[in-house]
Amino acid sequence: MKEEKETRYRNKMMEYHDRKAIDRKLTIISKKVISL
Repeated sequence: MKEEKETRYRNKMMEYHDRKAIDRKLTIISKKVISL
């Protein structure tokens, strides 16, 4: 039971970090487009 909870938590954190990384990439790309 405890392991299952930890796995779910870890997956949530991974999803959150992925979203953050994607947002950062999009921000960088949009900045490049604006500077062009």
